[in-house]
Amino acid sequence: NDMKSCANDVAKLMSQMITTTKRHVKQSRDTEESLRKETAERKRLFNEIQELKGNIRVFVRIRPSKPNTVIATKVTKEGDLMVDVEASMSKEEKAKAVATGRTIVPKINEFDKVFSSESSQIEVFQEVKPLVTSVLDGWHASILAYGQTGSGKTYTMEGNKQDGNEGVNVRALNELFHIKEVKEQSGIETVEVSLTFVEIYNEQVKDLLNASTSTGSSPNCEIRLRPQSEGGGVYLPTATTMVVNSIEDVDTAMQRGKANRSTGSTKANEHSSRSHSVLMIDV
Repeated sequence: NDMKSCANDVAKLMSQMITTTKRHVKQSRDTEESLRKETAERKRLFNEIQELKGNIRVFVRIRPSKPNTVIATKVTKEGDLMVDVEASMSKEEKAKAVATGRTIVPKINEFDKVFSSESSQIEVFQEVKPLVTSVLDGWHASILAYGQTGSGKTYTMEGNKQDGNEGVNVRALNELFHIKEVKEQSGIETVEVSLTFVEIYNEQVKDLLNASTSTGSSPNCEIRLRPQSEGGGVYLPTATTMVVNSIEDVDTAMQRGKANRSTGSTKANEHSSRSHSVLMIDV
């Protein structure tokens, strides 16, 4: 009787354990599904906010002035860019304006954001940081610096690692790998990141990650148009693509690419980049 009673107790206990396990599995599935829905809703709301800010945003950064130069720009209280036209005029131009009775007034230009000459690399990055999240949410994003030779494009985008003033590229990639790690630890997504680094020089697109060991020059890339059925757009089928798993991998690739860039001196910059570099990240 004791053995029969013990067997019944074991059977009852097993039944309870099975029931409890099934309930926990269902709760786990419900929690995972709820998390997926909340994540999808977070993505939707976040990227709606980014669209409301504008799909195309234009920022201006004032470069610190060099010794013995006239400062003709400043940021107004409203955050606009004011150009002091009179300060930037030569003596002859001022005399001509006075002789003709022309009133010289400052010019006000509005942009999405104006960074003063005292702005830091971190301040600039904070304005574009949300784009990193959008990329990991599946959206396309592009950050580009435009300006004349010596205006500070390379500094803003690449910065100087030695003095802790990394540029937008490096900071964006640091943020990307941080979010990638969080996503993968949650178990919801696995993220693979690859990199392509090219330059546009003399109307040719050159592969900076595939310089010839014999000539030291970078080969030209084919430029093709992707069919609309595949999403459209221009792509570079022959460009070197590297899978990167950390910011250290990216740094190695960028140092390799920068060594192959076309440079030369100008009056404004002794080591000016003589090309437009394009760093492409595919997630």
